[in-house]
Amino acid sequence: MELNLGNRGIIQKSEKEIEYREKFTDIADIIPGESYSVQGKVSEIGELREFEREDGTENVVANLQLKDETGSIRLTLWGEQAYVIEDLDIDSEIQIINAYAKYGLNEEIELSIGNRSRVIML
Repeated sequence: MELNLGNRGIIQKSEKEIEYREKFTDIADIIPGESYSVQGKVSEIGELREFEREDGTENVVANLQLKDETGSIRLTLWGEQAYVIEDLDIDSEIQIINAYAKYGLNEEIELSIGNRSRVIML
């Protein structure tokens, strides 16, 4: 979900206390084509890999495997997000906010974590 504010929009500070809780999805319920927030334990950690894009710029990517009580899913972390693997160990508990689900290797569902996503280490 996204909110856009145009020329006629107004932002006002509220005195009300706002409480927000992220809705986390079970790994077993993830389907391609949607964005999700998930939480679980790291079960595999790949290596940081550098590559060159078609436009000649450099980028990095890394993979993790995340598991919860319902299943396991591959995470692909792009750009600055990939460096999070340097601070993780097997069984580290993490939350992933706003990751995009798509078909990846072998047509298995994976979550793509880019600049619109957040990785929170618990």
